[in-house]
Amino acid sequence: MGIIIYLFDEAKADLQKFESKSNLFFNIRFNIIAGIIVGLALGSIDIFLNKLSNKKRSFRFHIIIKSILYISVFVIVLSLVISRAAAIFYETILQLPFGQEEAGSFRQIILALIIYSILVSILISFISEVNKKFGPGVLIRLLLGKYYKPRVEERIFMFLDLKSSTTIAEKLGHIKYSQLIQDCFNDLNISASKLKAEIYQYAGDEAVLTWTLDKGLKNTNYLKFYFDFQNRIINRSEYYKNNYDLVPEFKAGVNGGIITAAEVGEIKREIAYHGDVINTAARIQGVCNTYNQKLLVSEFLAEKLNTASDYISKEIGSISLKGKKFPVNVFSVELQS
Repeated sequence: MGIIIYLFDEAKADLQKFESKSNLFFNIRFNIIAGIIVGLALGSIDIFLNKLSNKKRSFRFHIIIKSILYISVFVIVLSLVISRAAAIFYETILQLPFGQEEAGSFRQIILALIIYSILVSILISFISEVNKKFGPGVLIRLLLGKYYKPRVEERIFMFLDLKSSTTIAEKLGHIKYSQLIQDCFNDLNISASKLKAEIYQYAGDEAVLTWTLDKGLKNTNYLKFYFDFQNRIINRSEYYKNNYDLVPEFKAGVNGGIITAAEVGEIKREIAYHGDVINTAARIQGVCNTYNQKLLVSEFLAEKLNTASDYISKEIGSISLKGKKFPVNVFSVELQS
């Protein structure tokens, strides 16, 4: 009799171990499946919003709408898809009962996860939108303190400015002119995202873009950006004509070289770049009208264009730039026909 009791206890212990291992196995599988489904859903939402969202909507609108969509995903996935999958998995794979007690316990877990997910989704939405306000990658660098101490980098800078801006502003008036700039910079953002450009500053009708030297030179991204932006405006010329009775044109000056990057400000913190490279890029853009050119680059960048590229560079000459002691050799760049 003692032997039978002993064997029964051993069998019961083995069953408990099996159930414990099965539950652990289930929890691991559940977390993996839930993570994959939720991750794919949230990624799809981001892609969808980036393509279709109205760029003129406010910061608050984007936070609210993205939070609602995130919360909806969590509720639907956790409440319907995962809970049903859990019941099937429990009963068919583990061959364990999934009755009212198990379902009740599982619903409590789901409720806790939904509450947690709501808070996390709002936080994710906020961080995502703040990251957009700083520019891709800038928030991370600020949080990591990468530029707490000034550091030297090699970068390309492009100063992009609306041609005949004063005349256009007088023609359209302040409100309409500001709407035009919004539309232009929305098109600019699409090209910048596509071609790895960081938007350093907006100043009135001027935008300053930057690339690390390797990213800018790779596949001549800095030149591709300018012509992609130009083509984007041309392709939307009907829209601009219908709304503003004109098609905007932008001129650009580009330079590259060694600069210093540092974190500045306390009330408003940002990464600032200092150096002659930036000043020269601004001065080069300033002489585009003088030489009737849309895109001028420094000799430093022109020398890096290989003969097999899609661009033709033409030497404008050694010109004097405001604030520069010595003349600078400047080149125009156009697409090969």
